[in-house]
Amino acid sequence: MCLRKRIDLSPTRFLSVRNLSSMSNQTLPLLLAVLTLGAIESFAQNESETEVVEVSTETVSEETVSPEAGPSKEGEEAADTNVTDEAGSETTVVEAVVEEVIPVSPQDALVAVRGQARAGLGVMIKVQEREVILTSLSALDGSRDIHVNMADGTKIPVGSVVAFNGTDLAFITIEGETDELPIYEWDPEVTLNAGDSVTIINPRRTIEGKIDGGAPGRYAMRRPEGRIFAGAPVVRDGELVGVVSPSRFLGISSGSKSGRTEIVPFGIANLPPKAKWEVIDLRKMSFEREAINQWTNTLSGLGAFFGVSRSTGEVEMQRLVAAQKRLKEGLDRSDQDVERDNARKRFVFSVRSAVGALVTDLQQAQTGYYSYFDPEIDELIKLYRPIGAKLEALEANPRTADSYAR
Repeated sequence: MCLRKRIDLSPTRFLSVRNLSSMSNQTLPLLLAVLTLGAIESFAQNESETEVVEVSTETVSEETVSPEAGPSKEGEEAADTNVTDEAGSETTVVEAVVEEVIPVSPQDALVAVRGQARAGLGVMIKVQEREVILTSLSALDGSRDIHVNMADGTKIPVGSVVAFNGTDLAFITIEGETDELPIYEWDPEVTLNAGDSVTIINPRRTIEGKIDGGAPGRYAMRRPEGRIFAGAPVVRDGELVGVVSPSRFLGISSGSKSGRTEIVPFGIANLPPKAKWEVIDLRKMSFEREAINQWTNTLSGLGAFFGVSRSTGEVEMQRLVAAQKRLKEGLDRSDQDVERDNARKRFVFSVRSAVGALVTDLQQAQTGYYSYFDPEIDELIKLYRPIGAKLEALEANPRTADSYAR
């Protein structure tokens, strides 16, 4: 529609005539001709200078509507209606509502990871276009099956477990749809420095701490007080940097030192660059844990027997106790050297049988077990060495067995 200026064609615009009747009959026709000609020229000039104002309706596309905006007032057109201008043309006004996306925090994505052996935590993440649960392999250690649920009790169906060599980090695949789950977008390329402040997210509370050092894959930090779950997410300035990797101990220590041997200190596990991964069979891992625990108990008993180590508790091997008793009875019963030597040989054989194929088993475990157990296997081999030296000396000179006759 166009609006044009109204043109005033009144003769008085060009000349003020008070009394036309006073003019002569000859003058009046001439004056009217001049006025008419001037009006025509003025109209033409104004026509060329007329302002044309175009009136149209704007199309609104992808407009964000504030959630505080109320309903339309009376008389106003509602969204997605046809607006008719004066010229009769219609223009559709479209209003699109764009919802504000609130980022998911590690706290929002927190989950509980439970198995037969222990309970831990994890966080649902998206990394390299995959949705998985990030946790610590320590949280799964010893469990043949695991269950995952959110804080509200929602169960998360899970599948396979993937671990990374040289770390305590594990991914648990999420089965089924993830559209309705709070998934945290994780950038694993994180570098921490000594002195950095971090926060551990535990259920119902957070714990502050500082990085002591380390490198991508594992960073060391002092263990804060209180119970901390394996796999608990660790953040720096609100961004996920890894998960809690708890301390790992053996219930045996070398020499006269009592207590446990710490083989892995408390720290933070994260993803190192170019990490090699391996699929974890939890049942196989559980079997390996049982074997390592058995070897630990055997070495604890042998160490206490030979006086080269002490365990956290008094671990006694019934086989060795029975061998000691038979040795003492054999030595007391006969004064003849042959019989006494036979008693000593039987004792050495019993000790050797108690050790069994421990060394061979440990050596095979170094290459056949999951890399997660490498620190423990290496420590067990180291703890066996003084025991092996005692056993070799006993076999070389059975008469030294007399000191074990009790």
